[in-house]
Amino acid sequence: MGVPHNKGRQHRPSGWTSYRTPLLRALYVVRNMISSEEFENLKRMPDEYASIDYDRVFTLDEYERLRNGLYARSMNEKWYARFYDNSFYMFRSWSGNCIFEFDLKEVGKGYRVVSARANRNREQYNADDDAYDVLFLDFLVSNLILGESKPYPSRNSSPLPKGLEQHVASGTSYQEVKTTKKAW
Repeated sequence: MGVPHNKGRQHRPSGWTSYRTPLLRALYVVRNMISSEEFENLKRMPDEYASIDYDRVFTLDEYERLRNGLYARSMNEKWYARFYDNSFYMFRSWSGNCIFEFDLKEVGKGYRVVSARANRNREQYNADDDAYDVLFLDFLVSNLILGESKPYPSRNSSPLPKGLEQHVASGTSYQEVKTTKKAW
């Protein structure tokens, strides 16, 4: 029968787009932020990591969205995101493992990524393709945090049916584009 693919259904943090006024959006953000106690229960980036070339400048509005983070409220939402001391962290929601982190520095009217890291502990994240992780991190930040609609960077060598790789990795169902990056 195959795996159903929800064309046109895109993941946005629940309720985000319905909060059009600044006050309602601020209430949404406060309700969905990860508390300091919850953050302490998440796992730090392990000693096994790779520095990756994630090069991006965020506008002031995008920087504020990064600061708001992301809280997974259901089993289908696969990521937590937390901002702390000009660093941004992305954790798998089920395990609490830190998979990506990057540091920001103010430049002009925005913030530039000055360093980024991807988890390389095989027990926590079974990936070793730095170039693919740059694409995947950008997809996660762009779509889950900033509300954009970038296509999912699907791996050419993935043995999974169309849509399943994306659902397993990100919990989303955006359009997909094939990359030449290797599968896990």
